Amino acid sequence: MLPLFLLACAGRADNPVMVGVDPAVTPAPMPQVQPEIPVSNDSKGDSDLGAASNAFAADLYAQLPEHGNLIFSPASIQTAMAMTMSGASGETRTALEKSLHLNFEGSDQAMGAWLTALNAPAETHTLQVSNRIWPAEDLGLKSEYLALSAELYGVQPEQLNYKEPEAARSTINGWVSEQTQERIPELIPSGAITPETRLVLTNAVYFLADWERPFDPDETAEGPFNTPTAVVSVPFMNATADQLVGTLPGAKTLVLPYAGGAQELVLLLPDEGRSIDEFGPEALTAAADSVSPQFTELALPTLALDWKQSLVEHLVALDMGPAFSSQADFSTLSDEDLMLSEVIHQSFLKMDELGTEAAAVTGVTMKPASVPPPPQVSMIVDRPYLFGILDVDSGALLFVARVENPL
Repeated sequence: MLPLFLLACAGRADNPVMVGVDPAVTPAPMPQVQPEIPVSNDSKGDSDLGAASNAFAADLYAQLPEHGNLIFSPASIQTAMAMTMSGASGETRTALEKSLHLNFEGSDQAMGAWLTALNAPAETHTLQVSNRIWPAEDLGLKSEYLALSAELYGVQPEQLNYKEPEAARSTINGWVSEQTQERIPELIPSGAITPETRLVLTNAVYFLADWERPFDPDETAEGPFNTPTAVVSVPFMNATADQLVGTLPGAKTLVLPYAGGAQELVLLLPDEGRSIDEFGPEALTAAADSVSPQFTELALPTLALDWKQSLVEHLVALDMGPAFSSQADFSTLSDEDLMLSEVIHQSFLKMDELGTEAAAVTGVTMKPASVPPPPQVSMIVDRPYLFGILDVDSGALLFVARVENPL
C-alpha cells in the first residue's frame, strides 16, 4: 500500500472513523498532466522509502491534534522536508535525517528512486508528484544543490521577487492550484511570505482512481452515524459481495482495491468499546496484511475532507529544531545563512461511489538565519518634544522648536 494519505476523525469508542458529506460533489475528470519528476522503470528504493514514510507518518500523527477530522500526506511532507535536507549539513542534516527516518546511506538517491516509481505513468489511475523550488532573485543557490534537486526531484528553480510578497504568493498558489486540479487553490496564506523570504520549496501529490468494483449509486442510502456529540444522518454506499476484510486485536479491517491494483484503501474500524485513539498509522499497515476474501455486507459513508495547518511546532517536537534555529546549517544549498521559517500543509480527499480523489501540498519557507539583534533602548516620540537644527562647524543652533501637537 502506498502511504499517500491517512484518515482519522474523533469518535466514540464504538463508532466508525469516517464522516459522511454531501454526495452531490463529483470527482474532477481524470487529468492528463505530465509529471515534473523524471519517469523511470527503476523502482529501487520504493520499499525502503515506503517504510520510512510510514515511520514518519506514525511519528507525526502522534503530534497532530488528537480530536476532529484529520487528513495529511506523509509522502508530501516528507518529500518537501527531504528537499531541504539535501541542502543541509552538519547537525542540521543529522536532525532532519533522523526525524524523517532517512538516516541511512544513500537516502537522497533512494528518495529520488521512490518518487520516480510513484510517478510512473498508468492507464488506470492518476498519481502525480510534483516539486518546485522558488528562490529569491538574488539568492545564490550552489550548483551542487541545483544538480541534486534536478536529478532527484525533477525541478529547476523559478526565481521570485519577494520584495513584492503578494505577487510571489500568487505565483506559488497558482502552481499549487494547477498541480492539484484546483482542489487546493491557495496553500500560502496572506502574510506568510514577506520581503525577508529567501526561498520557498513546494511539493504536491495528486491522486485520482476508480474503485476496482465501483459501488452502485442506486444502493446509496441515508443512515445513522454516531459522531462524538450526536447521531447524524449521512449517505452510506452499500454493497453485499465478497470483500477483503479481516481483524486485528480490537478492530475490524477492510481493503478496497483501486482499478489497476497499484493502490488500495485500507480502513480500520475499532470494535465496540474500543477507541480510535488506540490506533495509528502503524495499525493501518498491519491492517493491509490482515484481510482475506469473505462474503460481506458493507456500508461505507461517502466522504469529503479538507485540512490545513502549520507544522512547525509539530516538526520541532520531532527534533527538527536545528533546522528552524538561527544556527541552522544549509551550506550545501547556499553560501547565505538560511533557516526554515514555516512549513504549511494542506490536504483534500473526496470518496464516493466511483472512487477516490485526493490532493496534498506542502510548502516550506526559508529566511535569513542572521537576524538583527533586538534594540537595546526604546524611544517612542509620542508626547510634546523639543528639537533644534544645529550648525555643526560653529555648534550654533539655527532653529529651535517645541512640538506639542504635530498635526
